[in-house]
Amino acid sequence: MRSSARCPLKVALLLALAGGLGLCSGCAQSQAGPAAVNQCVTCHGSSDREGTPLEQAAPPSDLSGNTDPASPGVGAHQNHLVGSRTHAPVACEECHVVPDPLGFPGHEDGTGPARFTPGTLAKTGGRNPTYDSVSFTCSSTYCHLDSKPTWTEPKDSQDACGSCHETPPPEPHPQSDDCGHCHGQVVASKDLFRDPTLHVDGKIELPNEDDCHGCHGSEASNAPPVDLTGSTSISSIGVGAHQAHLSGGDYSRPVECTACHIVPKKLHDKGHLDDTPHAEVTFSGLAVEDHRRPVWDRETRTCASSYCHGPISAASSKSPDWTADPGGPLPCDSCHGLPPATPHPQADNCAVCHKDVVAGTPGDWVIIAPNLHINGKVEVF
Repeated sequence: MRSSARCPLKVALLLALAGGLGLCSGCAQSQAGPAAVNQCVTCHGSSDREGTPLEQAAPPSDLSGNTDPASPGVGAHQNHLVGSRTHAPVACEECHVVPDPLGFPGHEDGTGPARFTPGTLAKTGGRNPTYDSVSFTCSSTYCHLDSKPTWTEPKDSQDACGSCHETPPPEPHPQSDDCGHCHGQVVASKDLFRDPTLHVDGKIELPNEDDCHGCHGSEASNAPPVDLTGSTSISSIGVGAHQAHLSGGDYSRPVECTACHIVPKKLHDKGHLDDTPHAEVTFSGLAVEDHRRPVWDRETRTCASSYCHGPISAASSKSPDWTADPGGPLPCDSCHGLPPATPHPQADNCAVCHKDVVAGTPGDWVIIAPNLHINGKVEVF
């Protein structure tokens, strides 16, 4: 804000006649008038504008009467103060001190434009915002993250979407542009905001603590499909054989989620939302039975030496490709031989020793008790 020294000569003369108060005539008159009069608009802004006194006082016009955003005194004031489809109104004090009353120290001090004094929101996340009065750009604000928008070249909020962060942001953020999948309170899709007041509000809006399927899975199951990228295809590594393991099927009981990775109880549990874009595979329970030490290979998308896929075979046995559709239940000999290798008896009449688990004849076996199959022990009767 500029000093009264920049008032027109005629007004300055009137000011002197008014008693040398050091204010423009309009300001002097408003100070002497009723409290309801918006003193600020006598120097900048417009009393014809709807809104609060502060909203009326913001340029256009500026102290020189400019209304063009290319003028630094005008700039992007209205883009900030008026809420849009992408954000709520930004408070004046997020960028500079708001004088109250008019004679507040530093207001009419003759030093030129209002000093940039970042507020709480602008400094969120440990940011250290600065404003360059030569290039008319601000840097390191929470509001614009690492982008440097030009104050004198304001953009429509629709055009500006994606200028503060990429869509999607880089890893470890999930590489999906379906923003509403995890941020459904804020957006329905990348280009449709549900509640702009929850955007650029100082925090990241995520699903409720217990709502796992707010980011992956569905109301029927917290496990994919859908994965974090929005995919439902088995060929996507985030989907893969999740449901084949969790459902169990005709051959085995369901496999617990904890057999392959740690399951957080709450959204912000340590290790859940971390610096990796996917869940870490951490074997336990059934997978490590019989002293196995399973290893997951993300490149080949297979695990080796798990009890689940090699209960009585060599410790190096491999699982099928996690992302390959087997087209039905795995055959018996995909996990162990028929019969298994010695010292297992070299007989293929499984029902003789495992009659409570399997029935039928060689080549036509039926698992009659899936809960007793691949359960951590060999059922022998």
